[in-house]
Amino acid sequence: MFKRPIHNILTGLGMLGVLLAGLWLSYEVLGSDKAKQRAITAAEAYVATTYPALTLDVSDTQYMFPYGSSYAVTFTSPTSVDTTFAVLVTKSGDVIHDEYEDVISGEQTYQRLNDAYFELTDRLFTSGRFPFAVTYGHGHIPQEDDQTSPPGVRLADLQLDETLDVSRYAAEYGHIHLDLPDGPFSPEAMADSLTATKRFFDTEDVPFHSISLSLLDYETVYFVRSILYEEISSPRLAEIIRDRTSTD
Repeated sequence: MFKRPIHNILTGLGMLGVLLAGLWLSYEVLGSDKAKQRAITAAEAYVATTYPALTLDVSDTQYMFPYGSSYAVTFTSPTSVDTTFAVLVTKSGDVIHDEYEDVISGEQTYQRLNDAYFELTDRLFTSGRFPFAVTYGHGHIPQEDDQTSPPGVRLADLQLDETLDVSRYAAEYGHIHLDLPDGPFSPEAMADSLTATKRFFDTEDVPFHSISLSLLDYETVYFVRSILYEEISSPRLAEIIRDRTSTD
């Protein structure tokens, strides 16, 4: 006679357990408005104490799931284009650390430079006027620590909030990479592609320092390491390409 009530109680407890588990999972995955506000308040108090000389505003707050159960509160300065950094705070309002080092190290200035050059080159690749088909093309400014050859820009040479002469940095460090459509590997054909690329970039007044290429020939990937801008005019260009090609 007690089977039905007991069954109902167990069913209710099961449903309650599912509900609580769902609420906990939602809290872990999405966070909560209260936890978010607690993180913002803690981060604001932290920067006011740690960096009293800076004028900072909260520009964004992101919950870091699935990378962690903390909030990244991003601060930006209305007077400094490169002063933007995040403060990581737990849901309970404890500050873990901040990323202001990216500001003083030059990393933020570098990112602004790299983004500007990427956008400049991306406009050329997506203009519909590029002289031949590419699967993908992009330009970037490598860092010295990237261990690229030739070496990239040194963060210590960048000045906070400097007015960036993107063309000057591009001529000294700018690197272009092109993924060519699948087809047979031919140093001579690649030489023609590089010559056409150089001519197009010169016409558009967009400098670069070096360029690399990749191509899939059946199951073999051919990768041509950095060809310098001035080498593209060499009568030995096809030979240079052959010497700098590796396969995977």
